[in-house]
Amino acid sequence: VGDEPHLPYERPPLSKEAMTGEAPAIKAIATDALFAERSIRHIHSVRAVAIDRAAHRVQLSDGSFLPYDKLLLATGSVPRQLPMPGLGSRCVYLRTFSDALAIRAHLSAGNRVAVIGGGFIGLELA
Repeated sequence: VGDEPHLPYERPPLSKEAMTGEAPAIKAIATDALFAERSIRHIHSVRAVAIDRAAHRVQLSDGSFLPYDKLLLATGSVPRQLPMPGLGSRCVYLRTFSDALAIRAHLSAGNRVAVIGGGFIGLELA
C-alpha cells in the first residue's frame, strides 16, 4: 500500500536526475509481473489511515478495508516542514518522483536557488 501512483522505485536517483538535462525517469525496483509471480498485490494512490487490530484489517484513505493475517508496518518518512511563513509553492521538498518534477519545473538558467539541508541529498542537489 502506498500513496504514490507508481510502482515502488529507487529514490536515490531523484536527487541526481532531477538536475540533469534529461527528464527524470522512475527506476522501479519491481514490475507488475514480478509482483504477480509472487502473489503480491500492489495497491497504489491510497494511504493506510487506521489499523483495526481486533478485526485484522487496515482502513485505506479511500474508505476501503484491507484484511491481513500478519501486518508489517513500514511508515516511511516525510520531510520536516520548515516554519517559514510566505514560502508557499516556492518551497519544494525532495522525497518523491513528483517532488523531483516540481524542483525541475522551478529551475531555469540564471535563477538563484537556496538548498536548505546539509545532508547527503541536500549536498547532491546543491
